Amino acid sequence: MLAFGHMSHSPSSIVLRGSSDACHLLRRLTFAATPSQQRAIEGKPLPAAFRSLVAASREAALPETPAVARGTWTNRALRFTDTTNSQIAAMRNAVSQSNRRDAAVLREWWLQEMINGTAPLRENLVLFFHGVFGGSGRVIDGPQALYGYNALLRKAVFGTIPDMVEAMVLDPGMIMQESYEEAKKEKPPEFSATRVFDNWTIGPGNYSREDTMALARALTGWVLEASEGVQPPKPIDPQAFTSNRRMGLNPVFHPEFFDDGPKTILGTTRNFGARDAVRFLAMHDLTARRFSKLMIRHFGVEDPDGRLAGQMTETYHTTKGSVEALLADLVMSQEFWSPASRWNLVKSPVHLVVGVCRQLGISNPPFAAIDTWMTASGQTLLDAPNFGGEGWPGQEEWTNPPERLAARYQLGAALCGGDTSWGLLPETPVPSTAPAVVSKPLDRPLPSILRRLDPAPGIDTAVLERSVKAVPPAKRSQEMVRRVLATPEYQLA
Repeated sequence: MLAFGHMSHSPSSIVLRGSSDACHLLRRLTFAATPSQQRAIEGKPLPAAFRSLVAASREAALPETPAVARGTWTNRALRFTDTTNSQIAAMRNAVSQSNRRDAAVLREWWLQEMINGTAPLRENLVLFFHGVFGGSGRVIDGPQALYGYNALLRKAVFGTIPDMVEAMVLDPGMIMQESYEEAKKEKPPEFSATRVFDNWTIGPGNYSREDTMALARALTGWVLEASEGVQPPKPIDPQAFTSNRRMGLNPVFHPEFFDDGPKTILGTTRNFGARDAVRFLAMHDLTARRFSKLMIRHFGVEDPDGRLAGQMTETYHTTKGSVEALLADLVMSQEFWSPASRWNLVKSPVHLVVGVCRQLGISNPPFAAIDTWMTASGQTLLDAPNFGGEGWPGQEEWTNPPERLAARYQLGAALCGGDTSWGLLPETPVPSTAPAVVSKPLDRPLPSILRRLDPAPGIDTAVLERSVKAVPPAKRSQEMVRRVLATPEYQLA
């Protein structure tokens, strides 16, 4: 086992000889430590193990676009000159309900990829950036745009943060969410600028009203339009809300709307446009520090004196915001391997459910029950709190109020789906499109179940085994799993 603290040699010289070390690395980076993953990295030097995890995610195929997001988006709430108020209200309600249903389908699709896909590290990074940048089906109109934003993150997570942000500023979903569609020089989108500062780059409290107005001017000029040749069936009401006039999802620049002139942002004066303004902000020292700290928090690393955050900030600058380089700094740090960083992370609901499904080989869990459970537990995918910023609050926030903690303890019941049996099969690679594995319940000994589930130390095995003695053998393993999932020890990573 690795024993860090005040040590004279670098963690990069360590070989992962103990299963506990491999499990610690895997449960933080990939939601869970599974037997095949452990075998793949045990005995390797830490840098080689890290590179193999990154390479597996880099080389993994991107998931297939879900059916609900294929095809061209059509605005079913267009307001024509002869549309009445009651008609538009009915159309808006129908579209809102449809978008909620489609968002639920996309949540299931994403969870399927986290559970069954071959790139859990990639999906964990997508989850991290989704929490920071936001992305909500409540304001992003239609599954194509919501999926497109998620797909953008997935393609960008092993690149650089400035590249990611620059691509995001012209993403249709983000244009909708941050409300700078059709922004004109006569009325720069001040609200949108504050969101780019607060959620995408330097963070709140680090800019002035003058900075806000300058960035707002840079965001002008972009309109979401239909593909060339697409025309409305009849005249659209020019006074309608933007959402009721939008014909397509193609960002088109209109020079006549753009505020063309010098703009001073954080002391630098240029004729900024949207892309170069957000790239400039993404390379700022405050952005580098913010993302370093957010990544440290997401992966559950204790950095009491800020040494690691400082090192990652420097790496951000030298690599122009490379996500892989920041993650390498994190994994190769003494802080990552310190006793204070072991078993101190309260798992998020996503971490809990994805982890147990990967550990037990449950390839097709009851998604409707899981969706309800995740909402009760405080984490609804594709609906980040406050449309981004600091991401989902973690640690104690995952266990308060008591009702939320009680909901977390019901994960076993949600996964079991009534009469559904636990898999507990020998682990085999499962493609993301594989059908559900149907298996007979097995009576596994508790030590075998604990090895598979990898909870924190402290479970009293004797008490647990006595508690299930009266359960029929065919259901005993299932009940043991249920009880392990409801322990405080399983809530930690």
